[in-house]
Amino acid sequence: MNYKKYKSLKISIFKSKHSKNTWVEKERPVRKMNDGSYGIVYNNQVFKLHQPNIIYLDDKKYNLIDCIGFVLSREKLVFNKIQITREIEIFEKKKKLNFTLKKRPIRIIKENLYGVVYQGKVYPVYENNKIDIAGRFYTKENCKGFLK
Repeated sequence: MNYKKYKSLKISIFKSKHSKNTWVEKERPVRKMNDGSYGIVYNNQVFKLHQPNIIYLDDKKYNLIDCIGFVLSREKLVFNKIQITREIEIFEKKKKLNFTLKKRPIRIIKENLYGVVYQGKVYPVYENNKIDIAGRFYTKENCKGFLK
């Protein structure tokens, strides 16, 4: 197979997302996955590609049949980006506190309800980018994912 027409990347491999130990592999072709993400084959298994050119060995492993083809060399990789808040005002029982949260990922709590994490809890974001820390909160496990 002529890999020159396909996009290849030098990738960094981590044992886990919390590991600092890494090693760099030679260039490997990038594959398209069924769900729209990208994958790299390592040890006969497909691992999801994360930015910037990283795979984690503790990620879910996929089979080659989960790939729909290769990324062509002229194609640009487009990763699903998680929406980030600009600034969130914090209130406690309708009293504004003296600080704001900046650049927090938006989580989906349930349909039409979104939140951000503050002190380990997920608080719903109300109109005008406000949260009330005296009100209802959720755990990260209650969330369905991130807003993209």
